[in-house]
Parts: sequence; structure tokens; C-alpha cells
Amino acid sequence: FDLVIAEPLATRQLHALLETLDSYPHYNTLKFWRAGLGDEGAVILGEWLRPNCHLKHLELLDNRIGVRGCASLSSALHHNECLTHLIMDYNDMGDEGASVLSVGVSWNPTLQVLSLKYCGIGAEGAETIATEVIGKSQSIVDLDLQGNPLSPKGVASIGKALKETKLQKLSLADTSFGQSVNAIRALADGIQANATLTDLNLHLNTLEPQGAEFFIEHP
Repeated sequence: FDLVIAEPLATRQLHALLETLDSYPHYNTLKFWRAGLGDEGAVILGEWLRPNCHLKHLELLDNRIGVRGCASLSSALHHNECLTHLIMDYNDMGDEGASVLSVGVSWNPTLQVLSLKYCGIGAEGAETIATEVIGKSQSIVDLDLQGNPLSPKGVASIGKALKETKLQKLSLADTSFGQSVNAIRALADGIQANATLTDLNLHLNTLEPQGAEFFIEHP
């Protein structure tokens, strides 16, 4: 079954919930929507997730999770071999949090879908995501980075990483790179060399006319 928590959850309540789930294995999805978990809650979840062999889908939407919480979840991903979807949209983790999380993702053998929409990730975080998630992960097929100020430098790094990846779906919508011809060229070159990507979302990016020609020339 799917369990959705859409109201603030105190630490003791989170502990009680996870202890209950340990004795009831008939679940595969946990969704925490604005539950106020913060880093402390993410640390508790990370410790619980390490040995967990039932959870497939974890959503942590808008829970104020930062670097420390991302570090705990990253550590858990080094050990967990069950989770397939991790949705962490609207957490202001920034470059450092995204970089720490990416390392755990690169080691995980089962995670297929990673969503980090509107997480305050810039060029530095994008470069690490390109290296660790796009370049190294053997399982990720769907990556959503919508709404992050990745910048031309970050998107160029992602474009280069696309040349050798198993990624099938990528969203770079609203990522502030469309005015850079160099970034568009790097992305277009990566797409052309890629053998697996079938879905690319570039919505809400105003492409510089000269740069847009690269996509026309390399459909």
C-alpha cells in the first residue's frame, strides 16, 4: 500500500511510524509532503532505510532537508538494495547537498528515478550530478532537475556526461542556460552521441536563436 503523510510530523511520531512499518511489511511507497522533517527527520529516515528491503518509492517533498539530511540519505543508498524512486523536490539542499546525495546515488544498484526539482542546485552541484549520477550510475534512467539555476556551465557538464550514460529521460526545464551558445552546443553534442535518451524536457528555457539551430541540425 501507499502511505501519505501531509501534515507536520514530530520526531517521536516519525520514530513510532517507522517502528510500526518494521512489523508490517506490506507497503512499498512512503510520501512525506510538507511534513517538516528537516535534517533530523532525514537522518532518522536514512538510518531506517539502510537495511530496509520493502520500500520502493520514497517522496520527501518540501521538507526543509539540507546537507546533513542529504548526507544521511546518501549513506543509506550505499547499503539499500530495494529503493527504485527517490523524489526530493522543493528541498533547499543547494550544491553541497546535491553533491553529497549524488555520491550515494552513484553507488546504489536499484534506484531508477531521481527527482530534485527546485532544490537550489547551481553549477557546482550540476557538475557533480553529471559525474556521479549521469556518468557513473548503472541504474538511473529518469532524472528531473527542473527549476534549478544550473547555469550554462552546469548544463554543459551534463551535456558532456550524456555521451556515455544509460539515462532515458532528463528534465532540464527552467534551468537558466538558454542564452549560452556553448551550453546548447555541449548539450546538443551529448544528445547526438547518446544511444538511450528518448525524452528531454527543455521547457521554460529561452533558447538563444543561434544556439537553437544546434537542435535543429541535430534532431
